[in-house]
Amino acid sequence: MYKYLFEPIAQVGENIIFLPEAMYNKAENRKYYEVKEIQALFDGQLINDFGSCATVVLKEPAEYTDLYMATNWLGQYRMMVLDDIEVQRLHPRAVIGSSTESVITKITRFTQLLDPTLRSTEFFQYEDKPEMFFQVKNTTKYTLSKTRVLFFGFGMFLMEKTGAPAKATRVPIEFSGIGGA
Repeated sequence: MYKYLFEPIAQVGENIIFLPEAMYNKAENRKYYEVKEIQALFDGQLINDFGSCATVVLKEPAEYTDLYMATNWLGQYRMMVLDDIEVQRLHPRAVIGSSTESVITKITRFTQLLDPTLRSTEFFQYEDKPEMFFQVKNTTKYTLSKTRVLFFGFGMFLMEKTGAPAKATRVPIEFSGIGGA
């Protein structure tokens, strides 16, 4: 699990490697990156309204491109559900985030009561890979006119390193196409 208080996974000058690349590639083929710059993404602009939703309806997965980062940028996000909905993160579309072999966990307004800093909602987005989808379900007995989720986090500019550093933080990215994996 990530840190309780929300802070960048690595600081400027520190190194990272993406998972699952670190597990599947031979050491000589792994790509390491140095964090060159960090920006906060906390201005409240990353609120997505997935639209109105009828009673107890599971909407089709919707892509949310505002979370995509520019070339060589890594986004580290947490999310807060603002309305009476359940949210599933699909990253990429066919891969459900936060699940066990038999249970798919969902993020709700109740999540923050169990996890005040929302660390259980944390995820990473490198550039625009992979695609980021969310599936919303109205759990109420009435139609919702809004189904909003707030995203906040950090953006980190990365520069690829030559050679393996002595120490690197592992960053879980749920996409095997990053870094040649």
